[in-house]
Amino acid sequence: MTSKWRTPVTVAAALTLAALILAALVTGYAGPGRLSGLRGADRVAVIEDGAVALYQGDDAQAMLTVLRGARATSAQDAASGAAVNVVVFTKGRLEARRTLVYVPGARTIVAGREVYRLSKPLPILSMPGGRSTLAIGYDSVPTIARPWVDGVMKKDTAVVGHLMRSEVLVVSMGPKPTSGYEVRLVGLDRTDTAWKLLFEFSEPGRGQGVNDVLTTPTFIAAFSLPEVQVFEKTKLGQKKLALGDEQIPVPQPEPPGPVTLDDERQVEELIRTYFDAMERGDWGAAWDLETSSQQAWSTRADYVATQGGLESVKLLSVKAYLPPPAPTWDVPPDTPTVNFMVTLEVKPKPNTAWGPGGVVERFVGVQKENGKWYISGLATSP
Repeated sequence: MTSKWRTPVTVAAALTLAALILAALVTGYAGPGRLSGLRGADRVAVIEDGAVALYQGDDAQAMLTVLRGARATSAQDAASGAAVNVVVFTKGRLEARRTLVYVPGARTIVAGREVYRLSKPLPILSMPGGRSTLAIGYDSVPTIARPWVDGVMKKDTAVVGHLMRSEVLVVSMGPKPTSGYEVRLVGLDRTDTAWKLLFEFSEPGRGQGVNDVLTTPTFIAAFSLPEVQVFEKTKLGQKKLALGDEQIPVPQPEPPGPVTLDDERQVEELIRTYFDAMERGDWGAAWDLETSSQQAWSTRADYVATQGGLESVKLLSVKAYLPPPAPTWDVPPDTPTVNFMVTLEVKPKPNTAWGPGGVVERFVGVQKENGKWYISGLATSP
């Protein structure tokens, strides 16, 4: 993607998310020292790093019960650190009603200038929500799908593209000659099988100051529910938009070429960086180091949510070998290889391919894409 397309899309994605988070109407009175604006709420969205998990039914009520029990506290008690946005929805409407900033470690909620303390943590389930997650923005799209996205953005269209286990939604107004055009997400809903998204499409008003710069107002998201439905907000209500349906092409990997000692150094460094990210709990950084075809099996948000099926992992050793048909661990110093086995200490999540856990050995697959090495998988044999 050239810079003339990337910048507007990045800005549009950020503005889209900001519009959802900041569309807050504070109403209702909850009593002294309590959070207002929760009366009639029936849904809660948790937003973290552009990933939206929508809670409904009993899950939403459990979260609202905790929020309604929050008590005002001193501003000095507001803790810094990692925080997530909690958007509370008005009953019967898609538009967000109130946005709160939740600091899990301190059990505090920041609402405007007020700080509230919770009696217990919010019952956030497997953040950011596994298969209920909608990940917003260009960076949420697997690398393998980005050339397809770049092409779709140049059209005035709404299209869903299919990968192995995830889908990509692009809603674009196409190229525009000036600033001032916007695709804005103003509401969302979810069933067991589909996301329902409500958009507003806007153009520069008469006399509005604009910049003479080529823009591509676009909304981009990756999701893993079977379906997405798109609606346009109109003066008379809303109308459902027709969605295109395409298979995202998957390019073939680069054929292997001669391996150099520099390749060997790069691959060993890649492996150590990959597992270091896992040890630190930075699963998004680990996903970024996987091949585009590997990324196609899961959105970044879902990968972060499931943590690769692991509670924890520690890299114990990295060892080079020469592959079959004559595998050997005695690699001569002047013979380069990109074949490595790692010894790991893992604590797996239940019902995963990792088995009971403990100390395990895995053979690391790597592949070169655009001149750079990436992890293509882990195996129990060469």
